[in-house]
Amino acid sequence: MAIRKGITMQDVFCYKKILLVEDDVDFQNVIASYLHREHGQDIKIDIVDCSIEALLRIALSDGQYDLAIVDHRLKGKISGLFLCIEIARKYPKIHLIMLSGISVNEFISLTKKKIGIPKFLSKPFSPRELDAVLMDLSTEKHNKYKAAS
Repeated sequence: MAIRKGITMQDVFCYKKILLVEDDVDFQNVIASYLHREHGQDIKIDIVDCSIEALLRIALSDGQYDLAIVDHRLKGKISGLFLCIEIARKYPKIHLIMLSGISVNEFISLTKKKIGIPKFLSKPFSPRELDAVLMDLSTEKHNKYKAAS
């Protein structure tokens, strides 16, 4: 997939360890299968279905995830939005994508006064939309790395 001035997803895709926080098992399988198929079987994807387990996994790994893909509405008392705010505060190197059944406009009004979640996908979304968000995040990370070296 060639995107932007000859840069391909393979040139910049930098996520080797991903945390998927989603309580819909079918959606978990679709996302994980797609990421492995399109971006390689060597990607490590940990899947959890609630915020508490996500926070434990991140803490036990000492924050060593490259990306967290988080559903907005999760089972349990801690929402995906609160989880993203906590990850952004405690582990700023982890890139975040929030998924939700709400519209983009509803999401913006919901998060207006909170820490900004860098990327958002409204369900249902296509694989191309997921790749576009991943490309944006990967390109940002790639450009920061190039500027630093």
